[in-house]
Amino acid sequence: MATQTNTHRGFTLIEVMVTVAILGIIAVIAIPSYNETVRKGRRSDAKVTLMKLSQNLERCFSENNSYQAAAGCTNFNNTQSEEGYYTITTAQNATTYDITATAKDAQADDTHCATFSLDETGTKGATNADCW
Repeated sequence: MATQTNTHRGFTLIEVMVTVAILGIIAVIAIPSYNETVRKGRRSDAKVTLMKLSQNLERCFSENNSYQAAAGCTNFNNTQSEEGYYTITTAQNATTYDITATAKDAQADDTHCATFSLDETGTKGATNADCW
């Protein structure tokens, strides 16, 4: 008599369940960490925009002896940051200015660093001290 050998190949239900559980645990840890890294990366959008606007206002002041929008100076009120993650507002008069970046849309979830500010003295402000 000839014997027939049955060789079954594949995964058992237990092996599949353990694998899915491990992937679930990794996802629970990795996704929030990834989202926080993305939010931190987007903060540079506010910082870069504030620094560029500050430089433009300083250039305006050196040319016109005023921060007010004058010949060749642009009024920066109610604009958005370069990548669009922040709303930029500027309060300025002849001798002072204050530029504020406020997170919007998806970046508004970043409650730790929701706002950034910069004034004519170079003073940097933010929701929390460690944001800049």
